Amino acid sequence: MFPAIAQEPSDAPIIIKGRVKSCGYITKRLHIDIGCGVDILYEHFFRLLPGAVRAKLVAPSTALSGFSGESAWPIGIIELEVELVDDDDKELLRSTTVEFAVVRSYSKYNALLERTTLQKLAAIPSTVHGLIKFPTPLGIAMIRSEKQDASVAVVEQAEKQPSEVEQLRSCMIISNPRNPEQKIKIGGGLSDETKFKLRNILASNTDVFVWKEADMTGVPREIAEHKLNANPSLTPVR
Repeated sequence: MFPAIAQEPSDAPIIIKGRVKSCGYITKRLHIDIGCGVDILYEHFFRLLPGAVRAKLVAPSTALSGFSGESAWPIGIIELEVELVDDDDKELLRSTTVEFAVVRSYSKYNALLERTTLQKLAAIPSTVHGLIKFPTPLGIAMIRSEKQDASVAVVEQAEKQPSEVEQLRSCMIISNPRNPEQKIKIGGGLSDETKFKLRNILASNTDVFVWKEADMTGVPREIAEHKLNANPSLTPVR
């Protein structure tokens, strides 16, 4: 049974947190949407997954259709095991394999869980109560909806690195996924919303950055040419 409503009934969306078991990420901002027919993983979260997990992405076989009838192709499809854990008793948990469509779209959520996945979990959401409940071998689990704000979604490590989120909020360090030692820092004077938007743009376009000289091979000299700003009348000295 759901608890009695002690205050004004909620009409906000149900946003919970879960764990992506393959990489140990505690994922905040999982949007529960019983009206959707596809599980969605947003690109900004997908790019935070380890390379070995991202390598599981496969080409999509069909386009996605929105409410207005428009169609768009996802970046790809990936299967991840998602685990939900009771807010108060960590022994009450349940997991299932979810086939996500990875989409390139700005969102304050990390992922969206649709009605079929909720059916596999036997989960019952209640917008009025702002929570979901689901059975586990040890009893009924309950997860309350997170408080809403306008900032973009964040991810934290399950076992360590809470400072990673703090780093993102302070100076937004962005790594090159092909070489984690290469980083970009975004000025701390920007607003959180601007920093996160800029972070998503940079993360989505890492393939166009020149990280080292070898990345610039084949550039025609009429487009770009590197010169030393030296006096041509002087003789070079070794």
